[in-house]
Amino acid sequence: MTMQRNVSTVVVLCIGIIGCSSQLSAQQAVQSSVQPNTTKPGGIETSASRVYTFVKGTGMGHDHGVEGKLASGWLTLGAQNNAGQFVIDLTSFDSDTKRARQVVGIKGDLAGWMRKQVNKEIQSAKVLDTQKYPKATYNITSSRRVGDDQRTKLPIYELVGELDLHGVKRPIKFNVAVEQTKGWLRLRGQFQLVQSSFGIKPISKGLGAVGVKDQLIVHGDIWLAPNAQSTASLSQPKMSR
Repeated sequence: MTMQRNVSTVVVLCIGIIGCSSQLSAQQAVQSSVQPNTTKPGGIETSASRVYTFVKGTGMGHDHGVEGKLASGWLTLGAQNNAGQFVIDLTSFDSDTKRARQVVGIKGDLAGWMRKQVNKEIQSAKVLDTQKYPKATYNITSSRRVGDDQRTKLPIYELVGELDLHGVKRPIKFNVAVEQTKGWLRLRGQFQLVQSSFGIKPISKGLGAVGVKDQLIVHGDIWLAPNAQSTASLSQPKMSR
């Protein structure tokens, strides 16, 4: 399997979150923080939008859920070129928050001292190196509607673009389900990311006795203020998948 395939392969939608009661409580916590829509049309509401990363432990290592915020962003649904941009604040990444663990499906809590240690490692030069690379940018080329989910009836859009992370740019393509709620467009989806393809070496200690997998799963929960083109795209007849 090539590096590009590892990074850019379309992965399953994040619809499973909706059916899990523990994860619903995490979603409700985010939704309650969303204010009446005063964001510029097409803009992202950064106070509520989040990325959650599932990190699988190896050996005696723990599984982790990491919560991150967006610094800025915008998106136009149905655009065939220059569709949008998500800027992720890597310095905001916080390991094993209650919400992150619920969203990625990890039970229980992690001790406070261990969370501090994990956060220190995430931010260090050995991993994200946030002093040198404080942000990651996903430049979205297109946001094409590809169908509707048979179970939820939500429209599905394919986002195609390039992720600039840790000084390396790689293509990323994934699907999002779009829900219209409270005057916002809520986008949820996920993709797989291979750390080493961005020059990041997975954490490993004790000759590999404790570590994490190279492959991560990144969940996106984005709140978007609709603009005219996005609204027009959503109002088109539903497509079968």
